[in-house]
Amino acid sequence: MKSYFASAAALLLLPVPSASFAQEAETAADAEQVSNLELAREVIELGFPEETRIGSMLGVADQLIAQMRAGNPQWQSDPRLERVFDRFAARVLETTSDVLSRHIDDMMEGMALAYADSFSREELLAIREFVSSPAGRGFLTRVTNLNTHPAYAEANQAYIDEYMTYMPGLQQELLRDLTETLSQSEGAKGGD
Repeated sequence: MKSYFASAAALLLLPVPSASFAQEAETAADAEQVSNLELAREVIELGFPEETRIGSMLGVADQLIAQMRAGNPQWQSDPRLERVFDRFAARVLETTSDVLSRHIDDMMEGMALAYADSFSREELLAIREFVSSPAGRGFLTRVTNLNTHPAYAEANQAYIDEYMTYMPGLQQELLRDLTETLSQSEGAKGGD
């Protein structure tokens, strides 16, 4: 019996995690998350330099428009259609630039949050080291621009060309399904 009480007394002397201990652990986790976010922001700043961000992303839009043009050769064979497409392309690029300029900061912050959530501290440190190096400087921007490389653009164009052959049928299916659904909805409303 004495040993039972001695064991119980010894247990009472052991440190017991308290609410303050849990709070300290939570505070440490929060501090690490903030530290990871700051590190991720550095990675984004180094990888997507502010002075080239918008231009880099507009390069992607340019490439998509070029692929649309290539995927529709009839636009190039008729000067009237080509002018219409040129006006469309100019409006798309102007709109893209305008909207992107209003959202680029939030997009970069969102990317930093994604990096902070997706990579460990050690990984973020390694990524920062790489994008800080001569070989890594501008790496993320260049990766974004790889779709403008002729080899990739050619392969992607083949994909787009084939994909576009399916679009008329898919659009007709969508229109048919929407019309059917809306007519059923109207019929149900009329029956009330």
